[in-house]
Amino acid sequence: FLGRALQTVNPATNSIDNTMISSTAAIATTKLGAGAILQVLQDTTSTEVTTSSTSFVAGGLSQAITPSSSSNKILIICSYTMSQINSGKNSVCSVFRDSTNLDGGDLGLGRLRADAANLYSRQTISLLDSPSSTSAITYSLKLKCYSSSADARLHQNSNIGSLILMEIAGWL
Repeated sequence: FLGRALQTVNPATNSIDNTMISSTAAIATTKLGAGAILQVLQDTTSTEVTTSSTSFVAGGLSQAITPSSSSNKILIICSYTMSQINSGKNSVCSVFRDSTNLDGGDLGLGRLRADAANLYSRQTISLLDSPSSTSAITYSLKLKCYSSSADARLHQNSNIGSLILMEIAGWL
């Protein structure tokens, strides 16, 4: 090829299909566009958590994630079994971003009022968070009793709880 010019051309529209692309080819996340799922992380537990505290305590599920862009969102899906041992009392769960309660208040994102003793319920919290950060963030499930003389539990009888985090490409 010494002394010869190389000719380059652009391929014709629709002339390249998926069968021509290597299965090991990587696509840059910047090319995926808004709404693409960039990473998925999960924590699970079946270890029972019990509290009579009226302040939030760790609920056994916690997962760190580092967003690749400050405009990206985090989709949180948290599933757990919550129970209240005392009739007429309330159990409350919420998801926290580091130390920030994502319900914006004190009522929690998941509640259970026991009209009978030993009432339990499978619940799922789903929300889209905008952390505006590229630093590591830890999301966690926390539990409390809404009133005194109560006994709240998570993951009773080895029921599996899960916390799934999905980084979603955001909009600029």
